[in-house]
Amino acid sequence: MLNNNTTHSNSNTSQGETHITYMETNTHESSIPKICILGASGFTGKVVVEILLGYSNFQLTLVGRSVSKLEQVTEELLRKHNHKIRDDINKQNVRDRISLKELDVERCLTGYHDKLEEALKNHTVLINTIPPFREKEKTLALGRMMIKLGIDYIDPHMNPATLSIFKELHSEAVKSNTTIISQSGMYPGLEALLTRHTQKYIPHLTHANVVIMTREEGGLGITSGVADVADFMKVTGSKIMKDGKWQEDNSFSKKFHLVTVDTTLNCYPLELEEMKQLNIPTLKNMGVYVSEMGLFADSVMLALQLSTKYLSCLADPLTNLLAYATSKIREPFGSAVQVETTDCVSGEKITLSLYHEKTYYLTAVSMIAVVEQLIESRNGVRNPGVHYASIYADPTLFIESCKNKGVRYDHVSK
Repeated sequence: MLNNNTTHSNSNTSQGETHITYMETNTHESSIPKICILGASGFTGKVVVEILLGYSNFQLTLVGRSVSKLEQVTEELLRKHNHKIRDDINKQNVRDRISLKELDVERCLTGYHDKLEEALKNHTVLINTIPPFREKEKTLALGRMMIKLGIDYIDPHMNPATLSIFKELHSEAVKSNTTIISQSGMYPGLEALLTRHTQKYIPHLTHANVVIMTREEGGLGITSGVADVADFMKVTGSKIMKDGKWQEDNSFSKKFHLVTVDTTLNCYPLELEEMKQLNIPTLKNMGVYVSEMGLFADSVMLALQLSTKYLSCLADPLTNLLAYATSKIREPFGSAVQVETTDCVSGEKITLSLYHEKTYYLTAVSMIAVVEQLIESRNGVRNPGVHYASIYADPTLFIESCKNKGVRYDHVSK
C-alpha cells in the first residue's frame, strides 16, 4: 500500500578550487538512501521515478501539488515496472519503496517552511524537477533548507540564474558538508562532461566541438518549464573559443556528422557558460552547436531567440509553438550529445557520443548518474559546496552509469 506521507560511483573530482572533507558513517541512519523528487508527476519527474524504480533500491518520496496525480503516475509506473516481475513479494517490495506527499512547494517557500522541512527530513538527496522560481528568495530559501537539513540537492535547470543564486550559499554549504548541484541535464550538463572525458584518451587536447541533437519522434511536449527555456535563451549567445578567446562565430552554421545516427546535419552555435568553466589549459579552440530540427522548428527557434532579446512578451507563446513545431521533425530521430576532439600535436582525433531516443530520458538519467555519485560520496570523500554538474561529476563513472541504464555510448577514433 502506498504511504501518503511521506551502483554507484566513486568519489568526485572537481576542476578549479576543491573543498574535500570526510564524512563518518552514521550507523543509526537507514542503510538505504531516501530520495525526494519534487515535481514527480511532470515530464522529467516521471522518468526520474521510473529509472530509480528499475535501477536502484532507494526509498522514494514523490512530491507534487496533487496527490491524485501522484497516485495516477505511481500506478502507471508500477504497472510498467511489475510487468517485468513475476514474484508477488518483489512487486510488493517495489510498492513499499514509494511514499507520496501533496505539497505546493512554492507556497511552502513563501511562508510555510516547516511543512516542507518536515517532508524532507531524513532524506539523502533532493531531486528538483520543477521549473526555476521567479523570486530569488524562494531559491535561497530552498538552498538554506538543504544546508540546514544536510540534504544534497540536484536540478536540471537550463536557466543559469538558479546556479548563480545558489553560489551565494557556497561557503555555508561547504561548512555544513552539503553539496548543491545545478544544470544537470542533457544540456546544459553533458557537454562539458563529455569534453572532460576525452582527456582520458587525448591528454593534450587542443580542439573540441560539441553537437547537441534533439529530434525526438513525435516532438517535445509543452511543459510548465517553458519559462526556463525562454530565460535560457535570453542569456545564451553564439560565441565560440578561437585561439584561446571567446568571440562571435562568423559562420551562421556548420555541418557536423553525428556518428550515432550516421547523418550530417547543419548546426548552429550555442554559447554555454559551463564550457567556460573547463580547466583544460591546452584547449584553445572549442564551440557548442545545436543541430537542425527542420525548417519549421528552426524558424520558430530563431524567432524565440530574437523575441527573448527584443520582444519578451512573445517568448512564452513561441516556446509553446516550438514544442508543436518539433512534432513535425523527420528522421533521423533521437537525442544525443557528441564531442569531436583533436590533438593537433599528434593529429589524433576521437568522437564520443551519448544517445537515447527520448530527450527526457537522457535528461533524467544524467541527473541520476550524478545522484549515485552524491550518495557514494557520503561513504568517504565529499566535495561540498555549489557546483555545475558537468564539473562536479566523475566522467568515467557517469558514462558507465548511463550505459547501464540503456543509454548508447559511441567512441570513434581516427
